[in-house]
Formats: sequence, C-alpha cells, structure tokens
Amino acid sequence: MTSERNLGWRVTVHKAAEKALRKLPKNLAARLVETLERLPGNPVPVGAAPLKGMSDVCRVRVGDYRIAYSLNRTNRQILVTHIGHRKHVYRNL
Repeated sequence: MTSERNLGWRVTVHKAAEKALRKLPKNLAARLVETLERLPGNPVPVGAAPLKGMSDVCRVRVGDYRIAYSLNRTNRQILVTHIGHRKHVYRNL
C-alpha cells in the first residue's frame, strides 16, 4: 500500500503491517487507515512520539493500537513497519 500526496511525503506500508491491518475488525481498521491517510500532511502529528533510542522511528496512538513507522527525511518517505495492539507492537522493533 503506497500513498502519494502532493505534500511531498510518501507513505509505504510494509507487508507485515498491511497483513496485521487486514486481520483487525473493520471499524478499527478504518480508524487506523484514516490516521495513515493523514500522515503525508503531518508526519509527526500531535500525540506522535519518537521511540526511545531510535531517532527516526515514531509511533502514533489509535485507541489501544499503535502505528510504528520510520521517517526518511531526505527522501520524504514514511515507512509503516508495525501495526498492532500496544502490548505487542514494540516487541519486534
């Protein structure tokens, strides 16, 4: 899943994150997709936080779920690596 916007940032969703998204209930998945669609306009929205020890990896909260992504500021690319429940999403980062 790749989204290009005229704002200059491109969002790419890793296959594992896309697979995790497909397994979620439709209403939750819709909220997560809505958040993903807003990222090109503001790659570090209010409430987003960089992960400790990882300068270019951020996370966004959507209820009890998290979207973890890395920012490549040179290429203006957002790579979504993990989507999951807050208990599990940080384990493989």
